[in-house]
Amino acid sequence: MPQTNIRSTALEEDVKIGEAGLFAWLSQVGTRYGLFLMAVFLVILFSLLTPSFASLLTVQAIVASKSKIALLALAATLTMIVGKIDLNVGFGIVLWHILAVSLQVTYGLSWPVTVLIVIVLAAFFGLFNGILVALADIDSFVATLGSGTVLYAIALWHSGGRQIVGELPESFSLIHHYELAGIPVAAVYVVALAVVLWLITEHTPLGRCMYATGANPAAATLNGIPVRRYIIGSFIASSVITGATGVLVAAEQGVGQASVGMDFLLPALVGVFYAQDLLRRIRPFLMRRLKKEVMSELPDKVESVITIPMTSEQRKVYLAVLHQKRMRMEGLIEHSALTAGRAEVLSALTELRQICCHPALVMQSFGGEAG
Repeated sequence: MPQTNIRSTALEEDVKIGEAGLFAWLSQVGTRYGLFLMAVFLVILFSLLTPSFASLLTVQAIVASKSKIALLALAATLTMIVGKIDLNVGFGIVLWHILAVSLQVTYGLSWPVTVLIVIVLAAFFGLFNGILVALADIDSFVATLGSGTVLYAIALWHSGGRQIVGELPESFSLIHHYELAGIPVAAVYVVALAVVLWLITEHTPLGRCMYATGANPAAATLNGIPVRRYIIGSFIASSVITGATGVLVAAEQGVGQASVGMDFLLPALVGVFYAQDLLRRIRPFLMRRLKKEVMSELPDKVESVITIPMTSEQRKVYLAVLHQKRMRMEGLIEHSALTAGRAEVLSALTELRQICCHPALVMQSFGGEAG
């Protein structure tokens, strides 16, 4: 089984003070909600120490400066839903914001044409990454790290390692600096994109298929979901959002330089990991409904029986595994250990059912057809 350096605490049981003690309970709360509680503590602390901190101006400054990280976090979320990671949320923004400036300053293009070119190039780059991951079967971390390094090198070559400075149209700067009722427009972008992605991922068949792809690609494929198509599409969407964020950075700073962008990568990925973990914990409390309210909305129970014959290769695998499991069960009966081995019996039945669906669910080396 592949190892991972990310430890998930989603399935940990809640620690009770009466059973484990106060220290163990505080330790679990700190592990789960430490970052959030620390942020609340710092806000309260600075508000008490500096009265000017608790003001609308501070909120506007924080929202305006962190909106780009939030957009990149949303971009990274799309690929993480399908079980992949896109490091180009950091690498890509370097080139895209440089192009957004240089195409106007050096080549004299209008800013709408510039934005369109950057978005299209970002989409093609996302397509390239998706092909590397889905079709060439390269690990997403390795693929996006390699392609991102090349993208960063192109940014250095295009800018010559120097700042690209010039006069930009005021209408282009308003993409970032405009305010709606005192709220920076960048915050509006974040909220609008978050709502759209939430509606798509949580309330459409497209989102359900994305989650299925990330949870179990093999099972998703057997259920007729085009896994590769969803992976490629996720990388394209992620890259398009990154390209749009690069335009936003260019509108904010007014200059293009290769030193801007890489510092967005780690905060964006950390934001995704923490937000997903926090949402996973509070979702049961937000979505809880009474049983009597749900029962009236459920459709009528419909049962159907479909018989599909197994292929010859599938039947051979099934009979071989059945013989192996039968010998094992007979051994348990002889030693009067069948009751103690109930879990093994259920495991054997489950494995046989999986073989009936497709032997590849049990044997990764199986290359034949299934009924």
